Amino acid sequence: MESITAIVAVYGALLSTVAIVWQIVAWRSRVVGRVKVSVRDNMMTYSQLDGEEGPFIVFEAVNDGEKPVRLSTLWVTVKGAQKALFVKCERLPVNLSEGDEFTQLSDRAGFMKALRDLGVSSPWRCTAVFCSSTKREYSKKFELKP
Repeated sequence: MESITAIVAVYGALLSTVAIVWQIVAWRSRVVGRVKVSVRDNMMTYSQLDGEEGPFIVFEAVNDGEKPVRLSTLWVTVKGAQKALFVKCERLPVNLSEGDEFTQLSDRAGFMKALRDLGVSSPWRCTAVFCSSTKREYSKKFELKP
């Protein structure tokens, strides 16, 4: 009878240890930095950067995770092109805490010229990519028409 009690006690101890470890692993995997990327085309706005008015292409990144994220670069890939377009961002790198956002305006006319120079016909199927300092990529697909 004592051996059955010992077996049940050991089994219970192992089971509770596994349950605790499982909860810790599950909790740690939820605490991540997530960035939601959005792209809006043809926005008419006034730019504080150089005093020009739009239209602009607006790239936005919002940290909707539970961990800070440091964004280091922004580029755009175009389907069918061999090269990526790096978007000039003087404010990068930037640290985004939980709920913080980063917005970058890009002159639409200059961006369209750069797309034409790639030699890919329109409409352009693009992907905006923010890269973090840990080399993690956050992206959003979008389409541009002249």
